[in-house]
Amino acid sequence: MLIPVVLGVATILAALRATRPKKLTPEQLAIYQGALGEKPGTVGLADPSALRTLGRAFREQGFKAQALMLEKRAALKELPKELKAEYREALRAGLTCLDKGKVLALAKTFDEKGATGSADVLKKYAATLDSATSAIPKQKTEIASGEDDEACVDSGEDDDDDSDHPEAIE
Repeated sequence: MLIPVVLGVATILAALRATRPKKLTPEQLAIYQGALGEKPGTVGLADPSALRTLGRAFREQGFKAQALMLEKRAALKELPKELKAEYREALRAGLTCLDKGKVLALAKTFDEKGATGSADVLKKYAATLDSATSAIPKQKTEIASGEDDEACVDSGEDDDDDSDHPEAIE
């Protein structure tokens, strides 16, 4: 009678341990940040196959989120030049937009595609829109931006880069 209880508790504890999120060791974190260019003084891995290999290693160790980000970054590096140019233009448009909602939507798109540096730039810019545009009447913001609310920025499928950031699309 005691044996089934002990086995049941052991099974529950094993299941809890398996579902608990793992934490990166300081060494793993340094490798991950260095590969993405997020660690100060690094530019990140330029070779998509190296990023994919590292992503597989992280996945095998149970770090799915990090593996996914490395895979997304590899995919960004493999995009055609024309599409990279469109992504850079989308970022530029986002940085001139005065509609905070559209800027944040574009930042979300950048995050989803693995362009975290560009997304962070847009998020910081969006944070400035609260105070910077609240004192300006709506008509003046439209004139200053040279666009109306509809034309601000489309956060559709092609929005994704800034060449001044580590994950820049080359």
